[in-house]
Amino acid sequence: MTDSKSEFQKNRDILKSCKRIDFIICIIYLFVCSMMLLDSTVRGLGNFGAETLFALLLGVVPSIAVFILGYNGCYKRSIISAGCAAGTAFVTAVISGILTAVLDKHLLLFALPQIAMYSASLTATSIILTAITVLNIGRYNHVSQQPGFPYFNDRFESQKSDSLQYNIKSEAEINYEKHTHNKVTRTEANQFIYSNKSSENAVMDEI
Repeated sequence: MTDSKSEFQKNRDILKSCKRIDFIICIIYLFVCSMMLLDSTVRGLGNFGAETLFALLLGVVPSIAVFILGYNGCYKRSIISAGCAAGTAFVTAVISGILTAVLDKHLLLFALPQIAMYSASLTATSIILTAITVLNIGRYNHVSQQPGFPYFNDRFESQKSDSLQYNIKSEAEINYEKHTHNKVTRTEANQFIYSNKSSENAVMDEI
């Protein structure tokens, strides 16, 4: 029993740790993506034409997409979503960097250099968070296969075991149901068994 309790405590601590890491990762994603989203929105609304288009396509949309993918990676335990979050940020950083290098010589675009900087920061952050998310998913998947998941509580497991044991029908109950074609309670089955034994004893006495 002591070993079981210590094992339950260990797994419970691991599960709490996984949930805590998920929360921290999402907070970091929220902060970084919000900064990029806010800056892109302000720059897009403050200027019109190409500036607004670049701010929308390379700032607003990617920041929202990265947050949603990162969130799904954590709370839906999706390695693919976590990887796509980093991939989206990386592609955005590459495109905005290339456009900044090419167009900044010909057009006076204030949004592109800033978006490129935010995208680079978001890419680095997303790669680190994706690696942590993948490791955390592995820990969660391991602990989810352990007995007692997700509560890891001795009393709960005992109650569940007792409930399962109570719902297991004895051979006498099954035979009685076959004769009556009705579902029975344990009390009725015990009465049936007792009456059968009484009949058998009476026959033996007569003999």
